[in-house]
Amino acid sequence: MHLFAFDVDGTLIDESTDQHSPETISHLQSLKARGHKIALLTGRFTLPRALLDLVQPDARALGNGNRIVLGETTVRQHPLSQAEIEAVVQLVPEGMQVVGSALKERPLCFASDHEAPEWDTWRAQDLIHPLAEMHHHDILQIQFRGHEAPLLKARIKEVLPHLNAGGAVAPYLDVLTVTAAQAHKGHALMEIAGLLNVSLEHVTAFGDSDNDLEMLKHAGHAVQVGDAPYLKDICKEQVSCPLIGLPAWLGRQLEGRS
Repeated sequence: MHLFAFDVDGTLIDESTDQHSPETISHLQSLKARGHKIALLTGRFTLPRALLDLVQPDARALGNGNRIVLGETTVRQHPLSQAEIEAVVQLVPEGMQVVGSALKERPLCFASDHEAPEWDTWRAQDLIHPLAEMHHHDILQIQFRGHEAPLLKARIKEVLPHLNAGGAVAPYLDVLTVTAAQAHKGHALMEIAGLLNVSLEHVTAFGDSDNDLEMLKHAGHAVQVGDAPYLKDICKEQVSCPLIGLPAWLGRQLEGRS
């Protein structure tokens, strides 16, 4: 039994078209039929129901690992502490958008610009609240948006090095996501492999960006999707893109696996 672990945006889904390859879905279904396991590890707080129904992953890590789900059951959560939240917010340059995310019976967001038009749909569903209310909830991640994201990332790494600060590099220069110490894809992959009783040497991981680094380092076999230079020394293989390279790689593996 093997575990195939996929980042989502830029790896399983092409970001320029927001599309996946139907051939990839077919290959994943074939792998599951042969007894292998599938996991999705994403920076997203939730994943579309349509994608989950197609892939039917055995496990998924959301928010870069701040929440681990087996089937439909949340089995792990790694929120930021209130002290960590306050320390991070104090480092934010003026003018950056700040969005904190929590989960109760449904996702909740807390934004510095919660009255902006972009939140109209969320506001109608009572899913968006003022940033000040963030301190009364278990926050799983804080996202910062703005051209000063690389500067903020450097500040966080200097002042709060135990936290995970992902993004603020191409192609996500203006977006930075901060999560708790255990909430990164490397730790999430180890948790998922343990829960599914698969040794890390029997894990193949696929990723395209900096928040995939730890996951790719821990996997027995790492495959880079795309051409980000900071992944080339970590991955044993490289494929071109989600729509062509990834399904071709999976097809070759199916031809050679029992």
